[in-house]
Amino acid sequence: MKKSVTVMISLSIIVITVLLGYLVYIISADGETKIAEGAAKSYTYEPGEHFITNIKGSRRFLKAAIVLEVNNKKYLSEMQENNHKIRDCVIGILRCKSEDDIVMDNSEGLLKDEIMTRLNNALNIKVVNVYFNEFVVQ
Repeated sequence: MKKSVTVMISLSIIVITVLLGYLVYIISADGETKIAEGAAKSYTYEPGEHFITNIKGSRRFLKAAIVLEVNNKKYLSEMQENNHKIRDCVIGILRCKSEDDIVMDNSEGLLKDEIMTRLNNALNIKVVNVYFNEFVVQ
């Protein structure tokens, strides 16, 4: 009985040591993971300083600044050429949102998904992420 407990404790210590060693290995000194080194490089694009639009059914305004992330450098020039379309698409999405849409849980996540989907469909690009640098309701 004591022998099986000792074996179990020894195995547990070995497993924990291996897992900790693996974690230390994949995390480099600057905090980036070695797994991410093989991942595609990403590029960001800011389609203007910020967006200001009225909120549907309200006297309030929404001010938002976004950054779009793509994984292909060639998309940056295409996005610059079509900046007017990007801004129109984002303003159209934001303008259709009510106060309830904006304050509900995960509203920013839903907005990000909707912006990505609409831009990917409207333009010949692949937006992989949307970031809000500013998101204010007044």
